[in-house]
Amino acid sequence: MEEDLRVLGARRRCPLTPLSLLALAPAPLLGSSPSDYCRSYKTAVRQVFSRIKDQNARVGDDVSLNARYSKLVIVNKHRDEEQREHEIAARGQRHAEVMKEQASSSIALGDLFKPGPDGWTPKVVVLLGAAGVGKTMTARKIMLDWASDKVFAEFDYVFYIHCREGNLLTSRASMADLIAQCCPSSCPPLTEMLGQPEKLLFVMDGFDELRFSFDLPSSELCSQPWEQRPVEIILSSLFRRRLLPESSLGLTQSPKTTTGIYILYLSALLRSLGGHLKQGMPRVLRRLCCLAADGVWKQKVLFEEKEE
Repeated sequence: MEEDLRVLGARRRCPLTPLSLLALAPAPLLGSSPSDYCRSYKTAVRQVFSRIKDQNARVGDDVSLNARYSKLVIVNKHRDEEQREHEIAARGQRHAEVMKEQASSSIALGDLFKPGPDGWTPKVVVLLGAAGVGKTMTARKIMLDWASDKVFAEFDYVFYIHCREGNLLTSRASMADLIAQCCPSSCPPLTEMLGQPEKLLFVMDGFDELRFSFDLPSSELCSQPWEQRPVEIILSSLFRRRLLPESSLGLTQSPKTTTGIYILYLSALLRSLGGHLKQGMPRVLRRLCCLAADGVWKQKVLFEEKEE
């Protein structure tokens, strides 16, 4: 099983207003065919994600997301400490030049799942950024722009999962159940949806806010979208590519959880190639991923033997 992971950095501040489609209850969708349902689903998504709560307004007031959204500068690599210091110290003309350089090498929101310069197409995109940088706003913008036919035409359905709310889902459910909860209609065409998993994108906002462990034994994971299991197992199976492996994932998270992301990702790859992890391999992977994460943040490529 071939997997591709793209880890991106994001910067630039904008307001955060977490909100989930699950928290609202739009009117039931009309439409007798899957294509009719898809159009109606997009209409419902636009209604939900086009407005955000204004923290500075009166209770109940909201504003347009597009009016408040600040475009992120999304880059393929993390800036080292010296680069950040130069950016902070830069003023006037030099500051404008620095920002122009970063913008020229950035990735557009609609290109996150497009092939890169080397030709490979990512199936998992991780958007890293410090708290308050605008990750949740960007996740909502993805939903709104997809439903407005501006980005991600390759996906028939995009589902928003707010991980903080995922912590509250303690009952048993199937992947089909979770998808149905993301839909405002009681009768979504689940069979058609699940029949083309490569057409599905799951936006998992606040991945680092999940309070349960993803490091479950492979034997506990599930691969059937109709199988009812604890939500912890369903989400673990989805992320570790045992469940709907052809689907795409977009994760937002803080840098502090990057090592865990790499561990789970490499574990899934090794299991797919060899079947089972050797004894002690998780510990080795954790040490390796800690070094990898340290290398990313510090732009370091060589390590001493004592660091292993």
